[in-house]
Amino acid sequence: MFQLRRCHPIACVIALGLAGILAGQTADPLAGAMAEELLPQLKPILQRALERSPEQVRRAIEIEQAEARSMVSKAIMLPNLGGYGRYAVNRAATASAASSATSNSSGFFYDVGISQPVYHWGALKAQLEIDRIGEKIARREFADAARLLAAQLRKSYLELVAKKGAQRAEKRGLELAAKGLAREEERFKNRETTPGDITTARNLFQEAQLRFDRSVAEYGFMKRVFARLAGIDELPDEAIPAGLPRPVPLADHGQALLRDFLRGGAVETFRGQVFALGVLQSDLNYSIAKTGLLPKFSFNAGHNVSNVTQADITQVRQEAIVQNTFGLLVNWTIFDSGATRGRRLEALAKKRSYERQLQTYVEATGDLAQYLRQQAEFASRALDFSENRLGGARTGVEQARESLSRGRASADDVERAEAGLLGAEAENAAVRAEFLNRWTEFVSLVGADPAMKNLPPRYVR
Repeated sequence: MFQLRRCHPIACVIALGLAGILAGQTADPLAGAMAEELLPQLKPILQRALERSPEQVRRAIEIEQAEARSMVSKAIMLPNLGGYGRYAVNRAATASAASSATSNSSGFFYDVGISQPVYHWGALKAQLEIDRIGEKIARREFADAARLLAAQLRKSYLELVAKKGAQRAEKRGLELAAKGLAREEERFKNRETTPGDITTARNLFQEAQLRFDRSVAEYGFMKRVFARLAGIDELPDEAIPAGLPRPVPLADHGQALLRDFLRGGAVETFRGQVFALGVLQSDLNYSIAKTGLLPKFSFNAGHNVSNVTQADITQVRQEAIVQNTFGLLVNWTIFDSGATRGRRLEALAKKRSYERQLQTYVEATGDLAQYLRQQAEFASRALDFSENRLGGARTGVEQARESLSRGRASADDVERAEAGLLGAEAENAAVRAEFLNRWTEFVSLVGADPAMKNLPPRYVR
């Protein structure tokens, strides 16, 4: 739980949002309804991709940059020690109308100083807090990118599964077209058909061959795109099943997720937290801008050693001078031609911009969540229709085989029925994939994606 004292309103919202997300990640009631549970080959790919994909690697670098900026801001508040040194040979000379004198001297010259900011009206501390919030923003953006990546990987993988199933049907159709062409050619040799029939059979075969070749090329391209997106070197064909198990819609649970999401607001999502954190940053930038025309106090101390040579007509003097300084340094910009006022106005404008973005995002995301929930219901209904058609195709194959055993149908009739079943299975796989895609989009948007458990806690706290 979060314990807040004098909690800023936006900070309270962020804390409550984080608590909601973390609480949602402890329980996993959706695991059995996700694509990676139906297709176990996908789960390890998802786990690796959240860390190794090119996009996530880039986001991780941005987190490192934000952490480095915080280190710089913290260092400014701490003592700064520096100095210089040199060894020099000096030649001094003096001349007049009566006489002249020269001298050579050498020695080591150095200066060491230390400085420490004392009081800058909270500007340095505010800048450090801004950079620390920047770290949180970078981590939330990493987590949101991971959420979108998981959804995209599921969608692409399901498309591969559906494509592989469709390819089986197309291959079977090609085999039947080849047998049909061979049968027509044999009949033509026996003068049982016309050249037009052969031409028709040959066109059907060539069209089937084109569909199959195109499908093979598309399938290979889709595999390469998926592997690059997931950050893996190669996706072997055996890692993609030829069929997709029937998903089980969770209508009641989906309605509960939607209700909780609309009650809590989209500010609980990673993207919503980014906008809310931007509001906090703008407040801190405004507090820094207000100090632009105020004096800044710093402490400094120094130790300096130098050699001084003085020559005149009668003598040459060389002296070593040691200086120790301690003091309070004041830097005060009294008039800056309106620059401070401009910075204050810029900070206020950024705050209003983030607030507007947050409000717009909350409203638009609420509408999108309801739309995706509705689309998942439509996909569920389409899934029922497709399952019925698939059952009809299977019954047709059984009837064709029974008719063949009784002499009422030919082997060609059975092959056509089996080809029709493969087509129905391919169509059904596409419908199942569509349902899972719609369901995944909804679950991901409302912050209930089980894949987010694979993220280290520092990205969501």
